[in-house]
Amino acid sequence: MLATAIHHLEQTLKSATGIAVAYSGGMDSGFLAMASLRFRPDATIALLVSSEFMAPHELDLAEQLARCFNIPLKRIDMSVLNHPAVCENLADRCYHCKLMIFSHLREIAPKGWLLCDGSNIDDTSDFRPGKRALKEVGVISPLIEAGFTKALIREALTSWNADAFIRPAQACLATRFPTGTHLTIDMLRRVAAAETLLREAGFSRFRVRCHGNIARIELPPEDFQHALVLIPSRIAMLKAVGFRHVTLDLEGYRMGSMNEAGA
Repeated sequence: MLATAIHHLEQTLKSATGIAVAYSGGMDSGFLAMASLRFRPDATIALLVSSEFMAPHELDLAEQLARCFNIPLKRIDMSVLNHPAVCENLADRCYHCKLMIFSHLREIAPKGWLLCDGSNIDDTSDFRPGKRALKEVGVISPLIEAGFTKALIREALTSWNADAFIRPAQACLATRFPTGTHLTIDMLRRVAAAETLLREAGFSRFRVRCHGNIARIELPPEDFQHALVLIPSRIAMLKAVGFRHVTLDLEGYRMGSMNEAGA
């Protein structure tokens, strides 16, 4: 199955004039950038957007991985909070944000090159309002067309000695806030700082959801005992970054929890 998927991907990439990959340093876009470099080493570029929604840790890691695997990288600094429909954080925020970002990437990508993202088959069942924007801009998702699931992507990365890309998905910082919460740079930095404290404590799968001055920490249930030992010693630091109350969500870590009713 993996060989078939790679063959289809190779055919798509080799038939293109060039490939510009919307790269975040995550597993999916990292794999697509590596595949493009493997099959079109003369016509590949990874485009990394640095905005207020990307945590500094993620930005640094994305650049580090690109250097490690010799992926040609262009970093684009842009503000997404300049768009009123983005900072108001309504239900269609992701659409407006993606439309803004990918329209800019389309302008930057070499003329005639494919602009690609790392969406895969597993993503098609998720609630992803930004997909409409990608279609409008003409972004293609070659991993979907080739039949890649996340499991196949992990298998391919391992076979290519690129396990460093295999890690939990990291959604943008805007997903830490309830729909309708007006987003500011200070709020985003506060959440990023809180998550840095948890990362430094040794946690790898988590979210800090922000409800005003309350930090709701999501962790896998198997980490609860560890959290009850470690987090109390960091309460003062979590409050120092701007939270008044720190809570542990007993439902545990789950992607898209801000999409739940009543969030």
